[in-house]
Amino acid sequence: MRGPSCFVASDPGTGKTRSVLLAFEQTVNCCMVVFCPKSIMLPAWGSDIEKFAPKLLWSIAKAPTAKRLKAFHPEVDIVIINHDAAKWLNQNIKVLTDWIGEREAWLCIDESTAFKNPTSQRTKAMVSLADVFDKRIAMSGFPTPNHAMEMWSQVRIIDGGQRMGRNYYQTRVRIQKPVQQGQFVNWVDQDDAQEKIFNAISDICVRYKLEDVLDMPEHINRTLNVDTSTKFNNMYMDMANEAYIALSDGEISAVNKAVLVNKLLQMCSGAAYNDEGEYSLIHPERYELIMDLVGERQQSLVAFLWKHQHTELTRIADSLHIRHCSITSDMSPEERNRVVEQFQAGLFQVLFAHPQSAGHGLTLTKARSVIWSSPTWSSEQYVQFNRRIYRAGQNNRTEVINIAANGTVEAGVYDKLTGKIDQSTDLLELFEHLQTARAA
Repeated sequence: MRGPSCFVASDPGTGKTRSVLLAFEQTVNCCMVVFCPKSIMLPAWGSDIEKFAPKLLWSIAKAPTAKRLKAFHPEVDIVIINHDAAKWLNQNIKVLTDWIGEREAWLCIDESTAFKNPTSQRTKAMVSLADVFDKRIAMSGFPTPNHAMEMWSQVRIIDGGQRMGRNYYQTRVRIQKPVQQGQFVNWVDQDDAQEKIFNAISDICVRYKLEDVLDMPEHINRTLNVDTSTKFNNMYMDMANEAYIALSDGEISAVNKAVLVNKLLQMCSGAAYNDEGEYSLIHPERYELIMDLVGERQQSLVAFLWKHQHTELTRIADSLHIRHCSITSDMSPEERNRVVEQFQAGLFQVLFAHPQSAGHGLTLTKARSVIWSSPTWSSEQYVQFNRRIYRAGQNNRTEVINIAANGTVEAGVYDKLTGKIDQSTDLLELFEHLQTARAA
């Protein structure tokens, strides 16, 4: 690292962690704090330090406070801590400054989109913490999942506002434009928003595509449509028409829109819930197709978004005597790491995982297929999860299979995720595309 700030925006799987470790190891009398998702503290950072920089001493600072304090031992070179702990560390700043002492202090924020919201408590804490560090690195293979202004706070943390400004609203006027939607104003990117950001941060930005640095095998992405029952179709059309009317009014808030989208995609996923939180299957064909695909492949990674999906998939896997394992949100980093190691060793035919719990940092190249039980609305989750198998160490042809119910908005959501339609396309526009296709 030549300067005090660096933004590494290379693709997932290009070795961002390793490059930071090699740069750090070449510096004398320094220490580093790494902020990253809980899910990759041990399996990504801990494992990579042991593999690529074994002489460095490292620790994981996880709750409760006593364990966090113990992690900041004077002899430790690297402390790995989760994103939300930025608030705790900012409140206990003396712990950090005492640990740093006379050493050059490095800050590395892995998956820096965790700090894309400038008004969140952890972002405000990180802005304050950053002043303590001599060198600052942000890393993200997908830094603007929704709009260009999500870069603002990520960049401000590492350069103090030098390149994109210190005032969010003044910068927004230069990058975005207001669009009236009913009683609400929505800020959308100007046509040259991405170019303006690149010009602002080009001197500190490092960006490589996976194909630029590695000879990768063929990778394909396809959507499989599954037929549904008349009962499901009737239920779906009732809800879809209600959603279309509500969205067309233009008076619905962003929060309520998200709830509406979630409910519609949840129904498409195959289950209906009652007020007690219990579900009944209305679309079992989806799970039968997924497990047929799993049964035909040596190793697969299957994304699930709701608990009922995990329940149904593991139930069918058990009935078919398919060896399976899972990564869920309630697992400890040690448990997650053990599952990854066992899957990579070939002990399981399929790994069921929630994209939020296994979407960053993990290497799952034993799998050659990613199967989406249903689409997420998050482009970041989609890209990151698919990159678990398409990364360094993959020597086989890989595929992503997207499962969509015939005649629903699911195929349109996948088109949005894969770039076949504009990323800014919302649910209302997807309804309109679907109606046009039906009319044709």
